Amino acid sequence: MKEIIEKIISDKIEGTQVFLVEMNILKNKVEIIIDGDAGSSLEDCALLNRHLHRRLEEMNIDAGEFMVEISSPGLERDIKGLRTYKKNVGRNLRVRNSQGKYLSGKLAMVDERGIMLAAVNQNKKLEFINYSEIQEAKAII
Repeated sequence: MKEIIEKIISDKIEGTQVFLVEMNILKNKVEIIIDGDAGSSLEDCALLNRHLHRRLEEMNIDAGEFMVEISSPGLERDIKGLRTYKKNVGRNLRVRNSQGKYLSGKLAMVDERGIMLAAVNQNKKLEFINYSEIQEAKAII
């Protein structure tokens, strides 16, 4: 079921500013988190929800058997994926690495390998962190 839903969502948002951040399927609930390069709106979530239900009906899959929840990430969620990191360049982040150490700084650069944090303390250098070393990353307000 996850693959079917993911394909429906991906096909609908391909070529748009909206992208899939995360999808979780629980016992009878599907949680879909979307974002956009310029943010995502309630309307984006509603349109995607209606499209998903319509496509599932066309495939003779009873969407009434489970609850679908489509939302934007919000500040409490981890930052995941290259597009989400790119969207947050210039923001202050708190990153927990694979050794459990917390690093904070302004997200200065993002590429396919990892991120560069600029330390808040000007005496410290920029610090590059590979994605494989990131356990958790959150925006700091």
